Amino acid sequence: MRNENEVIEPTRRNWISYAGLLSMSALNAFNDNFARFTLVPLGTWLVSTGMGFTGIQHVLALMMVLPFILLAPTSGWLADRFSKSRVLYWAAWMQLAVLAMMAAALWLHSLVLALLAFFLLAVQSTLMSPAKSGLMKELLGSKRLALGSGLMDGVLILAILGGQVFSGLFFDSRLRSSNDGWQAAMGPVVALGGSCLLALLSVMAIERSRSRSSRPFTAGIALGHVRDFSSLWRRKPLRLSALGSAFFWGFGGLLNLIIIEAAEIRFDGGEGTGSAISLMMGLASVGIALGSIITGWLSRRGTELGLIPVGGLLMVLGTLLLAFSGGSGAGLWGGLFVTGCGAATFYVPLRAFLVDQCPEDERGKLLGVSNLLSNLFGISAVIAQFVMKAIGLPVAWQFGLMAVLAIWATGFVTKLLPQHFLKFVGLSLIRSIYRIRVRGAEKIPEEGGVILCPNHISFVDALVISAASPRPVRFLMAEQCFRRKWIGNIARVFNAVPVSPTRAKEAIRIAADEVAAGNVVCIFPEGQLTRSGAPVEIKRGFLMIARKSKCPVVPAHMHGLWGSLASFSGGRYFKKWPRKLAAGIQVAFGDPIPPDEVSVEQIKEVWRKSAEESVSRERIAQTAFSDPATLLTDEPEDWRQAVREMRALPVEEFDKLVAEARMLASVAFWNRGDRVLLQWEADERLSRVLGVLLHPLVGVKVVLVPRSASEAEMLREAREHVVDRVVVKRGALSEERWGEWMPYKPMVIGDWQGGEKELFQEGVFPALEGGGKLLTWSMPHPEDPNPLALFQPGWKEGSAGRLLPTVSPDQVASWQSDSEGFLFPR
Repeated sequence: MRNENEVIEPTRRNWISYAGLLSMSALNAFNDNFARFTLVPLGTWLVSTGMGFTGIQHVLALMMVLPFILLAPTSGWLADRFSKSRVLYWAAWMQLAVLAMMAAALWLHSLVLALLAFFLLAVQSTLMSPAKSGLMKELLGSKRLALGSGLMDGVLILAILGGQVFSGLFFDSRLRSSNDGWQAAMGPVVALGGSCLLALLSVMAIERSRSRSSRPFTAGIALGHVRDFSSLWRRKPLRLSALGSAFFWGFGGLLNLIIIEAAEIRFDGGEGTGSAISLMMGLASVGIALGSIITGWLSRRGTELGLIPVGGLLMVLGTLLLAFSGGSGAGLWGGLFVTGCGAATFYVPLRAFLVDQCPEDERGKLLGVSNLLSNLFGISAVIAQFVMKAIGLPVAWQFGLMAVLAIWATGFVTKLLPQHFLKFVGLSLIRSIYRIRVRGAEKIPEEGGVILCPNHISFVDALVISAASPRPVRFLMAEQCFRRKWIGNIARVFNAVPVSPTRAKEAIRIAADEVAAGNVVCIFPEGQLTRSGAPVEIKRGFLMIARKSKCPVVPAHMHGLWGSLASFSGGRYFKKWPRKLAAGIQVAFGDPIPPDEVSVEQIKEVWRKSAEESVSRERIAQTAFSDPATLLTDEPEDWRQAVREMRALPVEEFDKLVAEARMLASVAFWNRGDRVLLQWEADERLSRVLGVLLHPLVGVKVVLVPRSASEAEMLREAREHVVDRVVVKRGALSEERWGEWMPYKPMVIGDWQGGEKELFQEGVFPALEGGGKLLTWSMPHPEDPNPLALFQPGWKEGSAGRLLPTVSPDQVASWQSDSEGFLFPR
């Protein structure tokens, strides 16, 4: 058995053992509930024939919980003192013996002996419960515990459902044929022997666990309720999670008893009662099973406490549906399902958190105390429902009181967990709006401090990184942002760390301490949002933080956010229509870089390679660009021919052209809705990318002019169509008429050498071409109305433009790039 604190990911043997534990637990739950829900209709049949007593369902409910109260410390001691796998083995044998005793009781027509056997089944469940929960933590560790708990709870509920449904249906079927309740109950119970043998085989698949304690058993242990209870109660996280788990069991017990009363009223305790109980409980159980499995899947990266308030809200909705259903129809069935689903969503994260947080050497004891607390709530539910039934409170009102309890519990939990709840909701929205595809998440170290260094494109970058990271992430944020109410509140939800930009040394110290404490801290090394779509100058503060904390740096790159509402595309944030409502985002994490080796150049290179891979992964159908609606001039024949030729290209060649167009679409010279005059040459690769592929990707309107058109003809087209941008080849514009072109912000493409006087003219936005590809681009300076925003250049005098994010400086050997990616002659 591995040490749970040393291994993060479960081994193959751990998963096999977990499968054995899952199978044994499911069979045990099936057997218990089959036996229980055979005795419930048997009791109502005995009452209807004058041989039984009323209230048998309440007696059975008390007998279910009483062993947990009496034996809670003992069961916890067993789980700590002995191998948990051996405790489960003994429990499997005990269940087989007790079911044999129950079959004998039914054969002898002894209700007292049958009730004793039922009580012993509850004892068996009590003794194995802490061992089962504790063993799951030992097998799966903290990381996969919530996933395993959700799957376990879902399968257990399905097993419980099977026991409930089949017992009721079998009892009613056999009662109709024999008209003898004892005979109807005995046959199915005898058949449970085979299920008990399967449970024994399942236990044998579990690897042997080690004992966690050597404390001998004493009378003080058996009577140590108050002492053990205080050891849990003084630890607030454990106390609250145990109380939440107890509320779930009390809530579920109350629901079961109200369902039984509703079925008895409908069928007057006679034939059909067992089936009705089974079907109603079955539907609630399906909801619990589905909720458990979904919650486990949503918590696959770790226990997701933000789901707890969501579960509470579903419980409120479900019980309100039950209260207003009138005891029948869609309201009843829908209410049972939604209530069950919500209860599971409420319970699974709480239970996983409780098991995870219990100290290793006390886990059995503390889980036993939690079971004691749960069953005290269960007894309270039995008493409450007995009183409500005794005073004749209608079933609808009883469901209404459950809704009040659910509202109170949801409000209480939401108040305790506002950050977890808001973070869960926020990340869920982000994952829904942005279809995030993640590469390299496994490269983030699973333990210890890590510095994430992503590019900075939009106001939702922090949310996207949080959604993509397998570990919780903390962010550095300027203190002045914290003082803004809505930004500060969001920052606190995501555990941002406030730092002062004016006190650099203090900011570096705070950040280094957070990383050294073992946190994943995200630092946007550019220090500002890009307003051009391309990375801006990287500041060096993260290097000092890495060396001071002695922790690795993981570069991260986001692609696809440019053009979203929260980016500066179109020259503004938020006040615009996005290019598309549900953008596809790619987040790539690079290899960890040791703190004494990391450099600005390494971060840039990882970003560049990630951008190159991101655009190469995007696809567009070869028929998607053929619509001429984006053209503002009559469709020229050479354009139609270019479309036909591109449709006929091999897929690999076509995808290369798409990647080039995607990269051009991610920079700010092109804005959605712009009207662009494009100097066109059908047989050129660059013309195909710009003319055929780019405009449907960005959403621009294009005016095509042939390369042979005169300058006067191009000006006439520009004025007639009121264009916003002009893209021409070098030499197309004369110096004498330059003033007429200025309003159109022309980008001039050429194979610049570095000595051309046009490079030194203000208002010329050069773009460097090489090998038929665009390597650089330039644009007017992007101006942000925020007075605190730092200046970002769109062009620089004497520069051939800024490198596209996928282009390496090595590809332009005769030029040198500055810290912002602008090219200058060597």
